[in-house]
Amino acid sequence: NSERLITKALWNESGEISLNLCRKAMNSSIYVPNSDFAKLFPDSSRFDIIEWINLPCTTIDAVTKNSGLQFDAIKLDIQGSELNALIGAEKSLTSVLAIEVEVEFYELYRNQPLFDDVFSFLKSHDFDLIDLIFLYRWSARKITGLGQLIFSDALFMRPPEKIASMGTESEIRKYASICVIYRRGDLLARLASALERFNGHSKLTNTISEIGIAIEKQNLRALKFYNLASKVIQVINPYARAHMTH
Repeated sequence: NSERLITKALWNESGEISLNLCRKAMNSSIYVPNSDFAKLFPDSSRFDIIEWINLPCTTIDAVTKNSGLQFDAIKLDIQGSELNALIGAEKSLTSVLAIEVEVEFYELYRNQPLFDDVFSFLKSHDFDLIDLIFLYRWSARKITGLGQLIFSDALFMRPPEKIASMGTESEIRKYASICVIYRRGDLLARLASALERFNGHSKLTNTISEIGIAIEKQNLRALKFYNLASKVIQVINPYARAHMTH
């Protein structure tokens, strides 16, 4: 069984915590919604608090200790509480290779940690920001995907050179697998180059290099189509590129 459900909230300490249930369930958070900011955009009532419930909470470190498991990757999307969960994972982070985390650039919730807080914390634990893999924009009249950049899903990973120099073969394979999942041919190229530098030629190094080259070719083909579409669109609207992502 590769799945395990833990019916507790993640926080920076164990105990009990209050959850603000919002009119739109997916906007519920331990932090109180910032109604002043929400009112700048459509359908602000989705952030209205309709109920409060108390939940048992735990930390990722406690989950790791009680389960006997180690995490290779962590994905967090918990409405402003991501940094709190990461603070509760200080010991567990030593085994983690990659983290995908939702980050906000403005306070959707009052006094919540923002992107720079998450970035600084993860940087202090030797994670590099690799990419903002999804961008979410809001506009004043209608939520269409255009407008002001409000929040994003950010990918942080260990530097591949560190994995090559200090990682076990198992960790190197896991790291390479995560790179494939996120289509990071660039990181596979760096990993293969570092492995060759530290350990010389090997079958594993060659395989990682070949997979990286294949992914980079696929990404480049996709980018060429994107650039072509972008140029066509910019004939109609010269400023469209500012609102396009790929």
